[in-house]
Amino acid sequence: MGGCYRGAASVIVVGSLAVGSNAAPPTSLERIYVVHSIRTSRVAATAFCDSERVGFAGTRFEDAFEFWSTSSRTDDGLVTNPSATKIGIGRACFGPTEDPQRVNFYAEGAIANVPFRGNGDCRSANDVPERGLSFSSCMLALRGLPAEYTGGRLTSNSISSAMQLTGEDTEPPGYLQSSIATIRLWRQRTPR
Repeated sequence: MGGCYRGAASVIVVGSLAVGSNAAPPTSLERIYVVHSIRTSRVAATAFCDSERVGFAGTRFEDAFEFWSTSSRTDDGLVTNPSATKIGIGRACFGPTEDPQRVNFYAEGAIANVPFRGNGDCRSANDVPERGLSFSSCMLALRGLPAEYTGGRLTSNSISSAMQLTGEDTEPPGYLQSSIATIRLWRQRTPR
């Protein structure tokens, strides 16, 4: 696997914390989720990754993910449980660009019963934070959302191991794979 593919395949994420408390206030214009994605499989691209669906050609890999809510300490934000409750699933396709450290990224799935589709890209660096691992960051512009939302963005940061692409544990051990992500969903402002 060259360049960005190893790290990028670990980046689909979406999550489960609402703004400010356990639930977003009814007047809030956005919902914010923080999630942990766990890659459950990687296969050669199937018809799901057809260029008409994903918006780019040359897809090499198709990944499946589970999305998990996270728990953190309220006094400092430290994550105490990256896999509290399973809240969704997703599929992703990755395709080349002219830059070997950047890949096209398409994903669709559902988080907390909210369906989504999105296109974006991922950037990666190999042997970060140590040899045998890769780090990537991704962004998706979201669409295909329920009517109450006008759009959204998903951003993620991921660590992947070359020796073990699926599951939570890395090889070398000591890191969490695949991704921690933030998803922001926006509602239409009511005219005054």
